[in-house]
Amino acid sequence: MLKSVRDSEFGHLQTATPGSTIAAESAAEIIRMNRDLMLANEILQAKIEEHKQVEHLLRLQRDLTVALSHSESIIDALEVIFNAALQVESIDCGAVYMANSFGDVEMVLHNGLTKKFITECSHCDKNSKRAEIVKAGKWMYRDRSYIESSPFDDLREEGLSAVADFPILHDGLPIAALILASRSFGEIPQNARMALEALAAATSGIIARIKAEERMQESERRYRELADLLPQTVFEIDRKGNVIFANSFGLEAFGYTLAELKSGLHMLDVIAPQERARITAEFQYPSVPSSHPRMSAEEYLMQRKDGSIFSAMIYNARIIRDGNLVGWRGIITDITERKQSEKALKEAKDAAEEAARAKAEFLANMSHEIRTPMNAVIGMTGLLLDSALNEEQQECVETIRSSGDALLATINDILDFSKIEAGRMKLDMQSFELAKLVEECIGIIAAGASQKGLDLMCKIDGRLPSTISCDQTKLRQILINLLGNAVKFTKEGAIEVSVGLYPSNRSKAKKEIEETNGRICRLHFAVHDTGIGIPQERMSKLFQSFSQVDMSITRKYGGTGLGLAISKRLVNIMGGSIWVESKPGKGSIFHFIVPVQIISSDETIDLEATEASSHSPDRGRCCIDSVPIKESHVDLQILLAEDNPVNKKVVSQMLKKLGYQADVASDGKEVLSALERQHYDLVLMDIQMPEMDGLEAAGRIRKRWPASEQPRIIALTAYALEGDRERCLESGMDGYISKPVRLEDLREALMQSRDKESMIAERNDFKGKGPV
Repeated sequence: MLKSVRDSEFGHLQTATPGSTIAAESAAEIIRMNRDLMLANEILQAKIEEHKQVEHLLRLQRDLTVALSHSESIIDALEVIFNAALQVESIDCGAVYMANSFGDVEMVLHNGLTKKFITECSHCDKNSKRAEIVKAGKWMYRDRSYIESSPFDDLREEGLSAVADFPILHDGLPIAALILASRSFGEIPQNARMALEALAAATSGIIARIKAEERMQESERRYRELADLLPQTVFEIDRKGNVIFANSFGLEAFGYTLAELKSGLHMLDVIAPQERARITAEFQYPSVPSSHPRMSAEEYLMQRKDGSIFSAMIYNARIIRDGNLVGWRGIITDITERKQSEKALKEAKDAAEEAARAKAEFLANMSHEIRTPMNAVIGMTGLLLDSALNEEQQECVETIRSSGDALLATINDILDFSKIEAGRMKLDMQSFELAKLVEECIGIIAAGASQKGLDLMCKIDGRLPSTISCDQTKLRQILINLLGNAVKFTKEGAIEVSVGLYPSNRSKAKKEIEETNGRICRLHFAVHDTGIGIPQERMSKLFQSFSQVDMSITRKYGGTGLGLAISKRLVNIMGGSIWVESKPGKGSIFHFIVPVQIISSDETIDLEATEASSHSPDRGRCCIDSVPIKESHVDLQILLAEDNPVNKKVVSQMLKKLGYQADVASDGKEVLSALERQHYDLVLMDIQMPEMDGLEAAGRIRKRWPASEQPRIIALTAYALEGDRERCLESGMDGYISKPVRLEDLREALMQSRDKESMIAERNDFKGKGPV
């Protein structure tokens, strides 16, 4: 008989009668197994549900990722996230908040909320509690109890029972917040929380991409705006030469539209056909050597869409990544106007140079044409003055000679000024004896001073080297100009030339010389006269071209007004300075300083010498007397090459006066023929002659005859411009005498010709140095 037994866990079970032990144990086992199966089923159902939840979350993340991938802005992405969050269980409504540029919080999206809530909560001041929560960037879940005690009355009025704050972060900082709420749940369920946090995980990467794209777009916008402000073409091309960017100016300049650029435009499309090979070569190198310049500027011919060609300068920088060339960016500047300006400038320069050449030729011809007759006037009057004349004849000839000298001085001033103005003056460094040069200058103006009864003195500092190097010709001209002015404007008294070191202070002068290793010093020249002097208010007119201090002086004393202007410019060319001290009625002192090279190797400047040494009698005062002309006793074979009959006569008479006879040739060919027939010690060679000029003849002589058989050649020419002496020496001549020929210059040339070995050595020395 069975008895009903009640089990506390399984309800009523049928068991065996007392004594049936085995049956009871079996029944208990069945009960335990049934219980285990029920537990297992519950666990399985939970696992299935969990699996479904995971799949749901993964699907939610995937769908969200796909949806977000099409978002082009943060607002688009927030809308996708917000709509996905509204699909989560228990979420009935919500809003999206973002902070504006002022820090206030704005509602940018909403769903399921009343109009009253939207109106009252669409804007939150930056210092409000809700703004602080939105900008905190923290997850928060608030249940019914929180809302009932919350300071936010609008939440209760809206009928919300649970709220979740869903922050949207980028780089750890909040950029927005989703406020999600439920009206039916007292709190946000755990599975809903998991879903929301899964959405957040899927969001972070997409937000980072969108922010990066926005930064890039902003950068590109700024780049384009800046590029569009430039009046040049700004471009960027890729490795293959495709144009990937061009500013508005560039598109307009080349005649293309932005649509044409986007559809495909290659760099070769804007390069002129004849230049394409140059730029194509750049596309051939996948990598760039480290020595290759990163930036470059090259001139190209460019081509517009309409086919027109223009010149441009391309300034470009290579874009290099990991050692590989990935493209170029740069600027193209239209240089058409610059090229036109350069062309015009070149044409103007060529025209100016042609005008300068024409001017130089004109001056050379002017010099030749004037000096040729002047040679006859001065030469013949010189010969007449040495002949037996009565008093009246002597006076007439002296008048002719002095007028000729005055005319020649005027011509020389004009030619010298023209040379300086044309920039054709160059330094011709020569070694010479300082004292001898000063005495020669005094000797030149001695006759004029003697006629006026003026004393001439020179004082040379005994500490100075005897031999120096500078432009001897220019230094002589400066001294003669200043001495000539002194004679002209001094009625009685004396004229003194002094030469000393500058600075006059011994220690300072010594320091200057030591700084150049004893090779350079500065000389101070002073020309002191007792003439009419210069008023202070008229000093400004000194050293100006074609100007004297008073027009009445010009009428009284004559002259071109160029002497001081020429002197000043010559001093400047030599690297020195010039100035004047003067008192009306007392006289003037003209000072100038020039640097010179110390040549004497066997002597040094004795700066410790006493001041008295500079006043020694033998160097303190120069007395200049005329030197009688002595006939030469050396039998020189002389050939005179001159085509002008008057000049032939003048020079022949001068030679005769000096005791020489000369054969005459009329051009270069006759000179060569004469040298073929016999040997000559000296050839006086005119430069401008028919058939063959003197320069060509000199060159042929130097090539045809050995040095030991060559004559000394002296240029005898009316050309007297800068560079004429150099051209003569370069052609093989040994010396240079400018017309009008003076007896003293001719005598000196003849004396130098006596020593043939010295003549050859001098010429070879010049050739070794090159043109002066």
